[in-house]
Amino acid sequence: MKKLAVTGGLGSGKSTVCQLLQEYGNAYIVDADEIVHKLLSSDVGIIQKVINLFGSDVIVNQKVSREKIAEKVFQDQGLLKKLEELLHPAVSKEIEELYQRVKTQSNYSLFVAEIPLFYESSTHFPFETVIAVAADEKIRKNRYAKSENEFVLRSNRLLSDDQRCSYAQYIIKNNSSLDDLSRVVKNLISNITENDLQ
Repeated sequence: MKKLAVTGGLGSGKSTVCQLLQEYGNAYIVDADEIVHKLLSSDVGIIQKVINLFGSDVIVNQKVSREKIAEKVFQDQGLLKKLEELLHPAVSKEIEELYQRVKTQSNYSLFVAEIPLFYESSTHFPFETVIAVAADEKIRKNRYAKSENEFVLRSNRLLSDDQRCSYAQYIIKNNSSLDDLSRVVKNLISNITENDLQ
């Protein structure tokens, strides 16, 4: 089973590409952000380390508030780095455990992990193929559901599309319609399958 990572900037369409890989490529999809949410919701060890790092005020209604954490890390890059050093190895471990379980199931052709900070992370995510999803900044801003100010703040700590694409094995430009994106993803699946057979 081919092990793929999908990465890209804010509003690039990573999740849509993953949905299309699931639909057309019989892919099992994992979302790194969902794993982070799970860790911050239920992993007692991680939660305690987060409290030690940020203080008890990040607990709201007996739960870790991602909004409170975001407020703190946007103002302090050092805190952000420490948070990533805490979370990324745990996310990588969870993804690898999922992969080991899923690869024994013959009903999936691809294992796909959506990892926004794939290249930004200091953690080694062992994937044989990386897909970078890119789109023009204006289009990405329009797609991003939150404020333009937050878009800029978050984007400033990420690699540019050009940097990300220079590292990836496959690049998807997502500046057009869903139908166009579907065609691109179908072609990509064919290319990946053909490479496996060679």
